[in-house]
Amino acid sequence: NGLTILEYATWWLMRLALIGVLIYIVKIKLIDEGSFSIRIVQIAGCFLSTFTIPIVRKLFFFIKPLKNMSLRMQTWINIITFAASFFGQGLDFYHEYDSWDKLVHLFTGGAVVLIGNELVNNFSKKNERISPFNRTLASGGFSCFIIVIWENYEFLCDYFIYESELQRYGPGDEDECLNTLFSKLFGPSRNNGVLNEDGDAMLNQWPVFDTNLDMLYAMVCCIVVAIGLFVFYTLKEKKAEKAATMIY
Repeated sequence: NGLTILEYATWWLMRLALIGVLIYIVKIKLIDEGSFSIRIVQIAGCFLSTFTIPIVRKLFFFIKPLKNMSLRMQTWINIITFAASFFGQGLDFYHEYDSWDKLVHLFTGGAVVLIGNELVNNFSKKNERISPFNRTLASGGFSCFIIVIWENYEFLCDYFIYESELQRYGPGDEDECLNTLFSKLFGPSRNNGVLNEDGDAMLNQWPVFDTNLDMLYAMVCCIVVAIGLFVFYTLKEKKAEKAATMIY
């Protein structure tokens, strides 16, 4: 499937790094502090996700499109996972850098378009012509679907799992509400960054703000990459037509 040795080696370097972070969190939380942390489950889940495509290929070997799924998709999944779990959870970038979460969503929106394009290739018949528009629509639509699924996952985690704060349901302060890139560009929302009598930020609207802002960031990169995909395949198709005309 066109996977390079460098890519394959990078897979295992990422996996080893995630194992290291997982051991570190287990030592700090379970052994030293004697308490369980949801971060252990989240990092372990991210580690398992680095085997997604190989597992699907093995389990569904009797379904040709799934058996032949491009391993390149795993590379994109690993990059997203590594950014979210190793840097975000392991090195605590989510708390150290205010915009890290948004940057991960921004990158993810575009990367999943490329994953969607690989799926289009997998499920297409051999030598089947797919118009650039249909390819872009399918790939971009897949990215939008994953964006919504991910935000539902964050909501359910925060609702049912103790200590989960993926959508900022916990206590916060004024800086947390005002320090996002979006707020810096367009100013504070009427519903966020307003202090109550105790001096805390009124976060009743913050989870909704966070969810929609995550989707907005992802959608921006999704649209940019989808346009790039459309241009690439349009030019590729025209080049092929020109070459065929020259032959005849």
